[in-house]
Amino acid sequence: MIRLTGIGPLVAGGNILLISGERGVGKTTLCRRAVKWARENSKRVGGFLSVPVYGPSGDKIGIELESAATGERIPLAVVTDRDADVGVYKFDGEAIRRAVQWVVEASGCDLIVIDEIGPLEIEKGGGWADVIPWLRRGDYRWALVVVRPALVRRLGEMLSGEEARCVGTVYVTLENRDALAEALRTYPERD
Repeated sequence: MIRLTGIGPLVAGGNILLISGERGVGKTTLCRRAVKWARENSKRVGGFLSVPVYGPSGDKIGIELESAATGERIPLAVVTDRDADVGVYKFDGEAIRRAVQWVVEASGCDLIVIDEIGPLEIEKGGGWADVIPWLRRGDYRWALVVVRPALVRRLGEMLSGEEARCVGTVYVTLENRDALAEALRTYPERD
């Protein structure tokens, strides 16, 4: 077992940590902090963050993808009341292709972040479902993968593979996210 202060015991021998929690608790913030730390320590980082976009009234109107490697942002989805792909979101196919490309280009990196794998990937086989077999191959040192609480078990089963496996799941709350961010500073350093 591996112990990280604020996280608890994790399974040894794996390299994927699932990050879960309710909407708005700071899962993306936690991943962004891990990316920042890795960059500051000359680590090679890849993958992407899903960043909410808010309108002038404060309502969520869409989602942008942010490259973990470069910080580049592209529109991913817009809120719509017609022709939604999942929930209230209409996704941009080109943005999804770019996200998959950012992951594949990260082969051999120290830290890969996938924010997030959700119903589009797990239930419909769409979105960036193609990154799941890539994650299973384990061509990276560590992966942080964001997933909704209701999908944690299914994704964990999907990520079982020869080279990679989940070491555990971190549940983020408003109360623990700062402590978790600090604990993750040492996570990629484990051998």
